[in-house]
Amino acid sequence: MAFNKNLQKLRIKRGLSQQDLANAIGVTRSSVANYESGNRRPSFENLIKFADYFNVTCDELIREEKTNVKKV
Repeated sequence: MAFNKNLQKLRIKRGLSQQDLANAIGVTRSSVANYESGNRRPSFENLIKFADYFNVTCDELIREEKTNVKKV
């Protein structure tokens, strides 16, 4: 699951601190830190909150980036 890296990338792109994001979503800063480090995974409810906040789909949040390499 690439959620942790995608979350961190989106947060930094918006210029948000972990605390800013935590306040916006309604979780603790330590929860955001644990999500970004990969130590914890969000509940389905919080995953939807993150997706809504960043205006992306849940799928975009949890998937690895696709490469242009085709499997043979």
